[in-house]
Amino acid sequence: MSAVPNRSHAPLRWKSTLTAFLLATTSVFMPVQATFSATNGKIAFVSGRDGNDEIYVMNASGSSQIRLTSNTANEGEPNWSPDGARIAFTTQRDGNDETYVMNANGSGQTNLSNNVADEFGPAWSPDGTRIAFASTRDTNEEIYVMNANGTGQTRLTSIGSDEREPAWSPDGTRIAFESDRDGNHEIYVMNANGTSQTRLTSNLAADVKPAWSPDGTQIAFYSNRDGATEVYVMNANGSGQASLSNNAAEDIDPAWAPDGTRIAFASNRDGNPEIYAMNANGSSPTNLSNNAAEEVSPTWQPVTDTDGDGVADSADNCTLTANPTQLDANQDGYGNACDADLNNSGVVTTADFGILRSVLNQAAGSSAAAAAADLNGSGTVTTADFGILRARLNGPPGPSGLACAGMVPCP
Repeated sequence: MSAVPNRSHAPLRWKSTLTAFLLATTSVFMPVQATFSATNGKIAFVSGRDGNDEIYVMNASGSSQIRLTSNTANEGEPNWSPDGARIAFTTQRDGNDETYVMNANGSGQTNLSNNVADEFGPAWSPDGTRIAFASTRDTNEEIYVMNANGTGQTRLTSIGSDEREPAWSPDGTRIAFESDRDGNHEIYVMNANGTSQTRLTSNLAADVKPAWSPDGTQIAFYSNRDGATEVYVMNANGSGQASLSNNAAEDIDPAWAPDGTRIAFASNRDGNPEIYAMNANGSSPTNLSNNAAEEVSPTWQPVTDTDGDGVADSADNCTLTANPTQLDANQDGYGNACDADLNNSGVVTTADFGILRSVLNQAAGSSAAAAAADLNGSGTVTTADFGILRARLNGPPGPSGLACAGMVPCP
């Protein structure tokens, strides 16, 4: 196992590899993950399957692997915004490492850092307004923070050593990071304004890449303290450090699922680096990516599900009323549970009462009008649907999370 050269000379600062990894006395750089308490969405990751490193996304089961970036330069370090709508990442397309952002589908790729130095390791704040990152603009690597649009770039650390891998606590008050200020790589924590920098790990080996649990009580990281490189977890104050992955292979890049039940990571236990997920206690590791190329740097999409029906708000045609079937009889992007505007006038009026009355006691499948008037999805238009309509009188349809809501049909 060869050591990574000092990152001040490394051309691929953000690239995480298993074949060129770390020894306790060498510098290392691995991507960061932010956490957000929400439903588990997709997993973004880095793959070399198309000849260079690009960002992909897949379902949490490993299915539907889709490429998001397509550039001759290398792209890495994906990190989801807390609303799951955007991904910050690092790219070399401009000749140096820069922090970019794109929409969850890969569109709208925009340079945020815009500096001649290298900027890498983006991590969203839990409220989505700021992004922490590392930069070499002051010769050595230091932690900076900027607004989510790239403005207001401010230095947080100023030690003279290399500081990297920022990771926000879920409440946004603290940032965990990696530093070699004490001779080897250890995990530190500081207030979000850079004050009160405190060491959490103290080991002769390298402890790197902190990742907060969604409830803020634990921090995952990886370490080679036991000879093999393993995923560890510790309490937020540094106590209770324990290995989770327990494998002779190299296990790196831990990333918590937003609901806190699982941890994604990269491992070469099957011969090449792949994306795995295990339970938060380290049990049941499962290969998700299953590709002959190198796959690293998983990051789990946080998905908000306000009504708890198992449908993400961004895909839910009625975000405040549970409607797992997503029934939308008139295909206007507002689910029946949120759409008492039966004539699509834009407002629920007494005219809608007349429509509902005309199909009262009819089966929802008997006509288009009856299907739309079955607001509670019972299969029959009943007086219960009158109650729903009455509660929405003089209001608009919705709320819907679909961008096409109000169009007929809503694709």
